[in-house]
Amino acid sequence: MLSAIKSLLHDQGHAIKAVQKLHREHGLKFLMAGSVTELSVASSEMPVTTSTNKGPDAASRLRLTEALADLIATKGRLDGLLGTRPV
Repeated sequence: MLSAIKSLLHDQGHAIKAVQKLHREHGLKFLMAGSVTELSVASSEMPVTTSTNKGPDAASRLRLTEALADLIATKGRLDGLLGTRPV
């Protein structure tokens, strides 16, 4: 069972949500049968990841870094209001 799921995630590059959806809609026996690639796995509803993805581009990375800084600052303010120590 785990090897079938691992194959879908790692070898075939499917997203976790896609594999969860297949499990929910078709069951475990279907996933273990290996016929997943013949079905609608590549549909637009089910994102497929690739192993060649190098991560976000520079603009996305900058936005993510700024968002992280905002979240850290907000956490600091909340910690101050609640009187907890920062982690």
